[in-house]
Amino acid sequence: MFLKNKRIAPATADADGVCQTQTPAEAGALTINGALASGGVATFDIPRHVSIASVGNDSGRTFTITGTDHLGDTITDTVTGANASSAFSAKNFKTVTGVSVDDATAAAVTVGSANQLHWTYPVGCEAGNVGFGVMITGTMSATIKATNFNIMGDDYTEYTANFRDVKNSNASFFGSVSIPSTAVRVDLKGIGASAVAAITLTEEAV
Repeated sequence: MFLKNKRIAPATADADGVCQTQTPAEAGALTINGALASGGVATFDIPRHVSIASVGNDSGRTFTITGTDHLGDTITDTVTGANASSAFSAKNFKTVTGVSVDDATAAAVTVGSANQLHWTYPVGCEAGNVGFGVMITGTMSATIKATNFNIMGDDYTEYTANFRDVKNSNASFFGSVSIPSTAVRVDLKGIGASAVAAITLTEEAV
């Protein structure tokens, strides 16, 4: 039985699209002034992770990101800074309304739209397996994950469910989840310019 067909074609990541280069001298809010921002709110093309790039060693710093998800609900995520590289939020943001840090950063930082995101779909196949296909055009890697967490429970979110890895590849692939699952998640990373992922989910009888 056909479940879902999803085409994901993200815009090219913009490393300073939320916050252009700034060096906080103390704890507090960063200025949202990137190319994706208007009126202090940055808006992404599609919900995706947020990247925080550090010139220095910010591994001892904690950044807090506030914004909205694909439903327009307010969400918050905390990110541990990186050492002369980039750190990423675990949550997808459609908009970013605030970014703050718990102390002075070691050097300059920028905040932007990441070249990674995830998509979650509740398949509800407790009595059957889930077949999947991911057609990749361009450069990216895809990881299929699945969970049998009670998605109807009050404590369910896509971040609290225990998703297990099923398949990872940087090329198109097909397969099935051999354990009955209630939800499937697809993680996309290293997304290059003009890359597209076409995802198909089906329910398979057991």
